[in-house]
Amino acid sequence: MAYKNKNKIKKQDEPWWITFEKTFLKIEVVALILFLLAAAFYLRPYSAKIGSVHASADKLQALFSDVQSDYPYAQALSYFKVRGLAVADKDGAFHPDEVITRAELLKLVVLASNVQPTFVRYRGCFKDVKAEVFAPSVCYAKSKGIVQGYKDGTFKPLDPISVENALNLITKNFNANPAIGQEATTGLNSSENIKRGLMFELIYELSRHQDFKMQ
Repeated sequence: MAYKNKNKIKKQDEPWWITFEKTFLKIEVVALILFLLAAAFYLRPYSAKIGSVHASADKLQALFSDVQSDYPYAQALSYFKVRGLAVADKDGAFHPDEVITRAELLKLVVLASNVQPTFVRYRGCFKDVKAEVFAPSVCYAKSKGIVQGYKDGTFKPLDPISVENALNLITKNFNANPAIGQEATTGLNSSENIKRGLMFELIYELSRHQDFKMQ
């Protein structure tokens, strides 16, 4: 009891301004804590956005072993990789500068249209298109009048296709605006064989402005 009275007397002996400063200091500490909590709450969306940007950049840099973030068509390849259409080989390389074939172009165009033809119905539509992995896409395209093949009854699926012919095939048969594709190929030699990276870029640019649907 004597101890409590001693502390009470000591507290009463303190000048009023010291008591005021101690109380004000406590208020400042509480206010600072509340401010930090509020700041953390309101800045949370921005932090998440920044983290998402960094995550996207890291994902883009690690897209393929031979495709860096500064590759002109990296965004298109990233888009189709997520959809499972741009696939690397066993070594993790994509080979974007490799010339593609007529069959590969048709396969990507058909799959990008959310169509998955099966071997049961679509195969054996040309002399040189029987039951290969690309047969459903090629035969489906033929059934829709997209391709006709050659007079000798062949399609030549493993032959390359020029930039011009690829662009015409995509824009005409998918009712897309030709100007969009032409803009993506500005400065390129249209008679050259189209490469994998450019092929994905063309379909990506057109798909952003047009809902791909087979007619």
